[in-house]
Amino acid sequence: MGNVAVAVDVQGFYATAYPLPDLQGFVPIIPTRALDTRSGVGAPKAPLGAQASLRVKVTGLGGVPVGASAVMVNLTGITPTVNTRLYAYGFIGAGISGYPTISLSPGQVRPVLAVLPVTSDGYITVFNAAGTIDVLADIQGYYFDTRM
Repeated sequence: MGNVAVAVDVQGFYATAYPLPDLQGFVPIIPTRALDTRSGVGAPKAPLGAQASLRVKVTGLGGVPVGASAVMVNLTGITPTVNTRLYAYGFIGAGISGYPTISLSPGQVRPVLAVLPVTSDGYITVFNAAGTIDVLADIQGYYFDTRM
């Protein structure tokens, strides 16, 4: 017998009213790749450069319908050339918040699960702060806003 160390990271929670009363329940889908800069899925086949962004179409993939308000995405940064931060967001013109979606060191591979708003035309955006990096985005499901 031995000892085992366990770490648990809470990613979020589901609520019926607070804090997002107008978002209906999560609709899971078979995970669907929306972006892979290594193979050219959803973007050109090239690492994402410094201070560069990619708009990624998410509606119409894996059953995500037009009108979805948000998507749950497993975002993975792969082997950046320098310390960097990836920011993922959905609002056109919203700009980049002070909080990165994921931070990486050179050569690191790191995923993060994020719920991102979808633009009215069905896109999310991924922005890279520094160096070059390959990026994957796998859609896990979607939400609807009942106000729409």
